[in-house]
Amino acid sequence: MEKKPIEEKTTEEMNTEKKDKVIKLEMPYEEAKSKYLNRNPVRLSELWREDEEKNMMLVIDRESAEVYRFNISAKEIWKMCSGSHSVEAIAQHIYESMENAQYEKVLQDTLRFLMILEKLGLLGWNND
Repeated sequence: MEKKPIEEKTTEEMNTEKKDKVIKLEMPYEEAKSKYLNRNPVRLSELWREDEEKNMMLVIDRESAEVYRFNISAKEIWKMCSGSHSVEAIAQHIYESMENAQYEKVLQDTLRFLMILEKLGLLGWNND
């Protein structure tokens, strides 16, 4: 299999590409919560780089050469996906780092993000 070179893309190029890629999550929130809350997510890509100045992270999928740009919350979630933290613990950590946040909303957003990562093939589960 021939490997594609990893291209550096500008924010504008990445945003344009992402508009065309809609990830549909068809599992209702309560079902997702029941299924994933006590599971431990684990990163499947170790190609990532933090940019402290811009307070973001780039994650690269080696197989597809896709580059994903994560904001500060996504970056914190990604870093905790080592297989040793449950979804609940990750959501609690994010919740505690935010002001005026509602735990259930943080949990819902965390679950949605993890499910997207799983669908993209960037995330697996340590306790499967």
